[in-house]
Amino acid sequence: MDLWDFGEPGQANISVSGTSSTIDMSNFGVGDGHGTIENDSFRVNFADGSNFVGTIESQHKIKWSNGTVWTKFIPKVEEDEHYFIEHNYDL
Repeated sequence: MDLWDFGEPGQANISVSGTSSTIDMSNFGVGDGHGTIENDSFRVNFADGSNFVGTIESQHKIKWSNGTVWTKFIPKVEEDEHYFIEHNYDL
């Protein structure tokens, strides 16, 4: 499950299994969306009857048919020299 941000407080969760996808919008009082992913596109249907197509523009960006753009939430790694040394990362 990946967290995605689209400018509202909180994030949506996207889960993908094979060609099936689920979008958890519970942070926004909206039910889950279910659909498919094929090539670079999501097709998602929500319980309220709304349907959206999302185009994957990069590994961290989805542009939806309603004009919104979601970016993948990536936790900030603290750039502490000791962290990198203890975990054998190059500085």
